[in-house]
Amino acid sequence: MDYNPVSFWFPRAVENQEPVWKLEELRAEKCFEWEPEPEDQYYTPSNALKYAIMYDHIAYARYLLSHFPEESINVPVQKGNHQAYSYHLGLAIMHDRREILNLILEAGQKVHCGSYVNLEHYFAPGDGNTALHLACNLLKGDLVLILLTHGATSIPNKYGQTPMDMILTRIASAGDNMKLKIRCLDHLLLFEPLITLETRRTLEENHEDWAAIMGEDVLAYLLGKRPAPLAMTSMRRILQQLPPLNIVRCLQQLQIPHIVRNSFSLGH
Repeated sequence: MDYNPVSFWFPRAVENQEPVWKLEELRAEKCFEWEPEPEDQYYTPSNALKYAIMYDHIAYARYLLSHFPEESINVPVQKGNHQAYSYHLGLAIMHDRREILNLILEAGQKVHCGSYVNLEHYFAPGDGNTALHLACNLLKGDLVLILLTHGATSIPNKYGQTPMDMILTRIASAGDNMKLKIRCLDHLLLFEPLITLETRRTLEENHEDWAAIMGEDVLAYLLGKRPAPLAMTSMRRILQQLPPLNIVRCLQQLQIPHIVRNSFSLGH
């Protein structure tokens, strides 16, 4: 088997933040001569995007997603069922690539008509976990917010657990990172409609403990006994006016009264 050094140079070039034109020249060279299919002998846009995410090459990710949107978000090296998973979305979440995450979501909405954000994230195939499950599990509050503004919803996985169930379970376990858990739940409360929770029984059986954590109004809302608190409704209307691509920065810059920003959730 002949070894072509381009197969090594290309990832290193992306890591070194080489310009887009140079990366595309490298990508056009035959790298995997032992592959029987001609299209498999080159770095695909999908594999190129994988390295752009890993090494945070924003300019190259933007180029790939604008010139090859469908090819770029296909699962690398997977044929046939390549549209069943949101591989690159999960990868961007794991590496905390906010700007590239927005670019992927924009491309995914165009290619898959808005359904891409709710596809299974690939890194635990068969569990039915979406990118929103992954971001909640990793306690990445800003990424949870970005996903929600792009249409992510609390779809139950194969075990019946929604992203909100996941966060409530993590909060119930106490331990470290409580502020990160709280932030994720705050964002879910702002975007998610009232749904049937797998953790509902736990909330009801430990009513006093949960009321101490989130307040009676929010707890009663999650249990379906009261409408959403007024402050929560107000924040939802505010967020509807913000552009999804800059949602995190815009929310930080808004002069929102403290009582409106924090009175509905755990964030006080």
